[in-house]
Amino acid sequence: MFKKSKLVCVVASFILFVSPLVSFGNTIQAEEVASSKSEVVIVKNEKMKQLEQELALIKLKGQRSLKALNGDPILSQEETAALLAKYDGAETTVYVNRAAAYQSKLVNGGANFLATTKSGMSTLRSEMATTATLLKANGVVGGAVLGGLAGAILGFMASSVFADRCSSGSNDMKRWIDVGSSKGGVRMTLTEEFPISSIGSTSQAKIQKL
Repeated sequence: MFKKSKLVCVVASFILFVSPLVSFGNTIQAEEVASSKSEVVIVKNEKMKQLEQELALIKLKGQRSLKALNGDPILSQEETAALLAKYDGAETTVYVNRAAAYQSKLVNGGANFLATTKSGMSTLRSEMATTATLLKANGVVGGAVLGGLAGAILGFMASSVFADRCSSGSNDMKRWIDVGSSKGGVRMTLTEEFPISSIGSTSQAKIQKL
């Protein structure tokens, strides 16, 4: 049974906070945020939990966490490549009011985000826009935004770069919505962002009604 925590959000510059809750077997962990309007549950696979744990340890070593505060990536290119390969397949699914909203997954060196309902597409577009706003304002982003995967990605690229990726991703999600599609997503890598039509895709999709 999920344990609830309260979400406090006064202004956009405040970081969203999610407290870890329970594990199901050895592979799934869930987190939950409760507000007056909606209930958000984030389900993570084992690889995602392990990635978060390893990045947390990396941030504690030396003064590397200060690099993140300055907006710089925590990891070198070599370290990034190694971790992306090690944790390929790390995945989260975000549920809003018990309905699946969108998935996020590390695939072949990039982060994929996909929604398979119109409401989920709207949620994903909004969260990408919010993430970009928080990063541009503070250089940091937290918890529930982008299903928690945003925090991991910030170990791989500068906050200003990730903010640009999220802005582009939000725009592409709006394009999916505008054509009347019932599903759609985006892929972000260290060098680019583009639309995708499946969670495991590494190639650009044509934005059309699906």
